[in-house]
Amino acid sequence: MLLHLPTCLCESRPGRVFLGNAEKGWSMEKWLCWGSLGVAGILLLLFLLDMFLGIPFGGIGWMVNIIGVLACGLTGYLAWESFKELR
Repeated sequence: MLLHLPTCLCESRPGRVFLGNAEKGWSMEKWLCWGSLGVAGILLLLFLLDMFLGIPFGGIGWMVNIIGVLACGLTGYLAWESFKELR
């Protein structure tokens, strides 16, 4: 049996979708994109610091740091593209 959630686009509040009692709007998606971009940036900085200075992870290895930098870069790129798509 398929679950059917009623969706109501209300004219008094454009850009909002109501799913039962939950309200989902543009603001939530915007902050999720900014949050993902911020976390990716902080982790990118930490991996670069570890790669060149050996802190904060104690120089866990070049391969781990390179994979971490690539993953942070990809996550940051996807977050930025998603944010641009929302605008």
